[in-house]
Amino acid sequence: MHPRHSVCRELTPSDGHPVLAVSWSPSGEAFMCVTGSAQPRFYDRDGKLLGECARGDMYIRDMKNTKGHITACSGGCWHPIDRHTAVTSSEDGTVRWVGRWAQD
Repeated sequence: MHPRHSVCRELTPSDGHPVLAVSWSPSGEAFMCVTGSAQPRFYDRDGKLLGECARGDMYIRDMKNTKGHITACSGGCWHPIDRHTAVTSSEDGTVRWVGRWAQD
């Protein structure tokens, strides 16, 4: 990058957690940021927070009975055609489908 150019916008998705993956939606209107936390976050192209995934209940043994990840996320990507669907993976051994910015 040329020294005259500067960063136009900067954001910190999750304090204390490294960014592991960033994935843009197929339409380019939003991106998903996966950090070392259990809750990936969704932003619009201007950096405004749209939503985050629900956090799972760590005291439930059966992972199908909890809504979200209980340990650090390891990756994520958008569905190649559906602009409102993404998939995330976690160190708890689960892969979860996320729909419409995961606001619940």
